[in-house]
Amino acid sequence: MRKIAPFYLNRQFARFLVFSGLAAATNLLVGVLLYERAGLDHGWEYGVSVSVAFVAGMAVSFVLNRWLTFVPSGRSVFREMQTFLVVSLGGLTLTVTLSYVFRGTAVAGLITTQWVATHIPASVTMDMLSHFLAVGLVTFYSFACHKLFSFGPGLRSVLARVTADATARHRERKGQDFGCSAEQAPRSPSRYQDCR
Repeated sequence: MRKIAPFYLNRQFARFLVFSGLAAATNLLVGVLLYERAGLDHGWEYGVSVSVAFVAGMAVSFVLNRWLTFVPSGRSVFREMQTFLVVSLGGLTLTVTLSYVFRGTAVAGLITTQWVATHIPASVTMDMLSHFLAVGLVTFYSFACHKLFSFGPGLRSVLARVTADATARHRERKGQDFGCSAEQAPRSPSRYQDCR
């Protein structure tokens, strides 16, 4: 917890919350217009409504956070947009999944409790509450991934670094298994040779 708190408890996260709050408001507004006003709330239509709302919020989030929250990554806008899209698709999957889960299970029980019945306006539907909770939780995933990947070195760079680190650790371990230094370690485990 001590390592996680500084990642989120700073001015950058506060700016992200403000601008992503505007994006989330866009997301929720578009969602409400689609599933409450346009009546797209039956079966797969609800998922489409939440998805379209998410894309609207994603566009607002990219523009505001790219220029006002994160330090320039040095990558092209196109590359940042590509990574942003991949990260956002992960967020979309989480948002839709959590919306359905909350809509069908936990939130249904929560809405029927006495406290919720007296503190949440009757105009707030289960669809709205489920969507709101999902968007709130996905915010933490979004900040971490956009900071580390979208507006950072990028997915490819991070994956290359992780792979290189894992390979180096593996080679080091392999050298220790054979009584060799990392530089002397055999390149193939099938080559049981003495280290020279």
